[in-house]
Amino acid sequence: GQLATFGSDNEFRELVQISTDVGRAWIGLSDRGNNNEGKWKFIDDDSTFCGGDCDTLDQWRPGQPNDWGSGQDCAEVTDAMTDQNGASGAIQDEECNTQQSYICEFQIGAMAAV
Repeated sequence: GQLATFGSDNEFRELVQISTDVGRAWIGLSDRGNNNEGKWKFIDDDSTFCGGDCDTLDQWRPGQPNDWGSGQDCAEVTDAMTDQNGASGAIQDEECNTQQSYICEFQIGAMAAV
């Protein structure tokens, strides 16, 4: 498994729904790493949904990502804020060492060839 990512607004809304139980939760979106500041990408490297430019997703809270304090390199989802279109639920950047819940995804029944 891995931290959850999303490939559509419907999948994002599912993550928002899950976050209602915990408030805020980590998802698999980051600009962490050497020379990656401002280059947000999903941890599974699938950039189909964001077209390779995940820092302009509509699901970001207005004004985000902002790297406030020069250390916010991980993304969290929350239902307590609105996104760029005013819909309930948004992502924002946060310091990666912040302790909070997380949402994971995994494939069921996936097997490697032997």
